[in-house]
Amino acid sequence: MVSIPSVQYNQQWAKIAIETTPGQMQIHQPPSELKVETTPLKLEITNALQSPPGHLSIDQSRAREALGIGSTFWFVGRVANEASRIAMEAIGEMVERGNQAGDLAHSQGNVFAEFAAHSFFSENVVNYDGPYEVHNVDLDFQAQAPEIQFTGARADLSYNWSPTEFQYDPAKVQIYLAQKPVFELIPPQIDLKV
Repeated sequence: MVSIPSVQYNQQWAKIAIETTPGQMQIHQPPSELKVETTPLKLEITNALQSPPGHLSIDQSRAREALGIGSTFWFVGRVANEASRIAMEAIGEMVERGNQAGDLAHSQGNVFAEFAAHSFFSENVVNYDGPYEVHNVDLDFQAQAPEIQFTGARADLSYNWSPTEFQYDPAKVQIYLAQKPVFELIPPQIDLKV
């Protein structure tokens, strides 16, 4: 059998290499300086001990009236008011009795005997006490104000700014041929013998 010669080849691809160095940025911020100087506030109170003391007045007249031990003028006025009230009640009672006495046809029993018994056992109460209240004592206090002088606080600010320092190293890219392309053709061996 006769063999057909064949051609052989070897092929190697080219290789490209890329090497990168990343870029770097450095930022440096020196600290800034802030100075604060303060003047404290000042509060002066003068004449606090030399000023006259406050004045306290207590009025307990309403409490005394509520207990029935008020002044003579008040007591006489109270009796006059009560006498007027008792007189008005007595007039009203007399009118009512007159109406009952005038209507003898409808009355039962002895009307005049009932009037006499009622008059004998009734009593007219005079209320000498004043009105009762929770707050019957009046207090009034008048304070004497001292002299006050106030000087506000003060703050002085000074600021020394430090600039920011930047340093940048750019990125580097290196591209090169790492392997050349190769194409090799191998011819068949020819037998030259005849």
